[in-house]
Amino acid sequence: CMLDKALIVKELIKINVMKGATAPVMSIALDLSSKLKADVVQVVGKVIVLFRRNKDKPVIQFKK
Repeated sequence: CMLDKALIVKELIKINVMKGATAPVMSIALDLSSKLKADVVQVVGKVIVLFRRNKDKPVIQFKK
């Protein structure tokens, strides 16, 4: 899947939901996050942001 590959490479991805989508954007976000094993960072309008840590080569570094 394209989204799975994007999460491996970038860890944080933004998805624009099509205007004609009939399902609520939050339910689409939750469905995608469960299928991709990712976390929903935020949903704003028709934009979903997902995060999944790349365990082999982390891209985003968090300070402790």
